[in-house]
Amino acid sequence: MRKQQNVKESDNLALLNILAFLSFVVVTTEFSMVGFLPEISLQLGISVADAGWFVTWFALGAALVGPYLTLMVKVFDTKHYFMFTTSAFILANVVIILLPRYEVIVVARFIQGGFLPVILSIIAMTAVDTSGDNRQHWAISRVNLGLVFATVLGIPLSAFIAVEYHWQLTFWLLSILGLFALVGIVLYVPAVPPKKNIANENNRPLLLQPLFLLHLLLSMLLFTAMFTVYTYISSFLLTVTTFSNTAIGWLLIVFGGAGVLGNWLVGRFTFKQNLQPTIYLTLLFCTVILLLTLIGSYWKILAIIILVFWGAVHMAAFVITQVRIIQIAKEHKAFALSLNMAICNLGISIGAMAGGWVSSHYAVDNIGFVAAGFATFTVLTAIFMQKTMKKYQPYSSIIK
Repeated sequence: MRKQQNVKESDNLALLNILAFLSFVVVTTEFSMVGFLPEISLQLGISVADAGWFVTWFALGAALVGPYLTLMVKVFDTKHYFMFTTSAFILANVVIILLPRYEVIVVARFIQGGFLPVILSIIAMTAVDTSGDNRQHWAISRVNLGLVFATVLGIPLSAFIAVEYHWQLTFWLLSILGLFALVGIVLYVPAVPPKKNIANENNRPLLLQPLFLLHLLLSMLLFTAMFTVYTYISSFLLTVTTFSNTAIGWLLIVFGGAGVLGNWLVGRFTFKQNLQPTIYLTLLFCTVILLLTLIGSYWKILAIIILVFWGAVHMAAFVITQVRIIQIAKEHKAFALSLNMAICNLGISIGAMAGGWVSSHYAVDNIGFVAAGFATFTVLTAIFMQKTMKKYQPYSSIIK
């Protein structure tokens, strides 16, 4: 009996590792261009702000198309739909490699963005459904390691490869890694019949909850604030702080390494159901860090220190939005995760557009003002939610 239990736990761990690996691939694909916007803009003969649209259109695809594609799970069982969306995601990378033109890349990135919420929501739900009730936070934290390593290794290595070789090589490597993840899906992901999928859930009650809609607004505002600056972090460090291209690659690794600490800290707090203080601390630190980028960006040592705290807060924000939505959505988890992912990507697209507009019309060092403004408004929204929560049950249990 114990041997069977050990085998089951081993298979579950292998499944979680595969899900984390796929998360690493898709998240690196989404944000890899953040690390080499100056290089791709130079090689395609476009401005950095125009290159920023590669991030914007990916996020818009996730925001506008992602929820609808997620609901199409009713056509297939989870495993086959998982395989289809992952294959389409990989194929879009190949198209970018073979047809490296601005319009083609924009379309391919938009399509990839549409599949992102599907892939990440199935990853999260598979992790939750294959783990016990008392291990759900652990399972989410485990698959979120893919996000962590994408920040620690994926994005910095993408920048190194783009600078030292060519940006298209990054997409070749991501395509190959995606194929390995696809094989893992075939071997380990269980098939779930359509009748158990989110397409057959009545999601309307969730959409009629004002508090849930406020949580979505909070996610959008938070990611808008974060990505107003983060989208242009390489350009910011290159032109304002005057780090070299090689140094920027190492700094992105430092940024991601700090994210590991942020992931651990927020996991510790949410495991204890201490969610509301975690939300406030994350928002407060995010606002302070974005304000400090305005001051510390002109001194390299101070910029590195700020970058460490920024990386920790950045990763904490990713985790807190997921856990917050899982707790509030209850039986509508998959639909809520997909919708929250879409809203977060809408925030990413708004932030990328805002940062691009400021850098084009003024200077890249001014984007911190806009980001800090968004972050401040996010804090005010959270305070409003704190007072509103008391009126809505059973959702108010989230703040206990």
